[in-house]
Amino acid sequence: YALTQSTTTQSPNGVEIIVQLSLSDFLNLKSIPGLATSASTTYLTLQASVIEDTSTNNVLSIVDGKALKVLHYTGDNLPPQINNFQLDLNTGTLNVTFTKLMNVSNIVLQAITLQNTSSGIGSSYNLTGGIAVRSMDGSTAIITLTQNDLNTLK
Repeated sequence: YALTQSTTTQSPNGVEIIVQLSLSDFLNLKSIPGLATSASTTYLTLQASVIEDTSTNNVLSIVDGKALKVLHYTGDNLPPQINNFQLDLNTGTLNVTFTKLMNVSNIVLQAITLQNTSSGIGSSYNLTGGIAVRSMDGSTAIITLTQNDLNTLK
C-alpha cells in the first residue's frame, strides 16, 4: 500500500522522519489482510525521490524484493471511538462513524440507546434490532432501523 494523505515531521536531531498516518491511510492499511499485523508482516519500500539530504542527494531507494523490515512494531491495541453519528428518520437509517475499520457482522444493535440529553436524564430509547452494513471505507456502520424502532422514534 502506498500512503496518500499522511503527513510527516522530522525528529529534533534530523535523522528520523515521523509519519503521522491519515485516517484514510490508516483505514486502507487495516483493510488489507495480513499487512502490518505484526513485525513479521511489516516491511517498507521507497522511491529515491521520497527525501533528500542537506546536500540535495536523494536517499537510496528500497525496491520490491529487498524491502526493509520494521525495527520496532507496536500493534493496534487501542479501542475504536465514535467520531460522530447521523440519524435520518426519513430513510430510517442510523450511521455511526468510528475512528477505525469496523466489523459490523457482530454488532449488537440492542446495545445502542438514543437519548434526548447528553446526561441521560430524560427520554431514551434502546434499539430492538435492525440491519447493519459497513460503509465502503469500513469506518461507518450503516444501520437500517426496524419499522418498530422507526415508528417509536418518530
